[in-house]
Amino acid sequence: MTKQDFLKELEDLLQRDEVCSENDLLEKYEEWDSLSKMSLIAFFNKHFNIKLTMQSFKNINKVSDLIALSNGNIQ
Repeated sequence: MTKQDFLKELEDLLQRDEVCSENDLLEKYEEWDSLSKMSLIAFFNKHFNIKLTMQSFKNINKVSDLIALSNGNIQ
């Protein structure tokens, strides 16, 4: 999956009207909440077979941190 594809998927998952960027701080997103994290857990499991937990988001601050969680599946 390309970074552009992931950013578009992220916008859809978060139900954002605004564009997501790699350097965006997730805490600045009004939509960044526990429901969006659960959606990302399901997304990573389905698309990358990566099992995340809520604890996985403890040190996630930027969109680029989410990309790093993909273990190279997002390029």
